[in-house]
Amino acid sequence: MEENASVVFISELSIKFIDDNEDDVTVLLVSLLLLYK
Repeated sequence: MEENASVVFISELSIKFIDDNEDDVTVLLVSLLLLYK
């Protein structure tokens, strides 16, 4: 439950940041996903 909430929270934040810098956020998201796995 907590992990899912964290993912949703990060996703919402990422969407906001993507508006500013798409390339940087994409790299950060990929790295975060790899860390979770």
